[in-house]
Amino acid sequence: MSLLFVLATLVMLICWVWITISLINRNKESKLMKERVLPEIVSKFGKVVSVDAMGTILDSVNTIIFERENTMFEAKIKRLRVSISNLTISKTDYEVRFNLPNLRETFDIQNKPTFLKNSVKYSLDYQPVIASAIPADIILHSFNPQFLVSLLGKKHIVAEIYKYLNTDCKEFRIAFENKEFVITWNFSEFESPQIEAEKFEHICQTAVVFYDELSKK
Repeated sequence: MSLLFVLATLVMLICWVWITISLINRNKESKLMKERVLPEIVSKFGKVVSVDAMGTILDSVNTIIFERENTMFEAKIKRLRVSISNLTISKTDYEVRFNLPNLRETFDIQNKPTFLKNSVKYSLDYQPVIASAIPADIILHSFNPQFLVSLLGKKHIVAEIYKYLNTDCKEFRIAFENKEFVITWNFSEFESPQIEAEKFEHICQTAVVFYDELSKK
């Protein structure tokens, strides 16, 4: 048996052990996220109703439902692998939704990549909006521009939007449509559990800040 064969076999064995340990650790981290970390985060904003985790270690969706002032919030972290032009890329998506059945406004607050992806579906009545407090790389639209301008006149609302400007996110969007609020924040990579938890708390806080303001309308 040649020395080269022995070395190659040893390298393969080390790689296999390393991958196995990494998967075991990731599985433990995923379980910790579901059972403790995520519930602790959303308990800062409301009452935890349910926690669910689906998928595999590499493709997973963590969903947590929490209640605030009789309104249900659905918050998610999605870790996905997507095939584009025969290449497989990793991505992490953060999302929070809630409904306000008495609010009949429609608006979008999004970065340019998100706008370019969605702009084809906008009608002529969906008017672009300019707000002096918001930088030009954030695109604004609304069926009722006065409503959105008024909303963006609130300093705490503007402060939340600015938190997303200096990040390396791929897409960012805050929208209200068909009586539903949604905020999405997407990254073209997998992230460590600590970073996932920080960003999850960040997006939950923004959703709650918007809820507290929009529910007054």
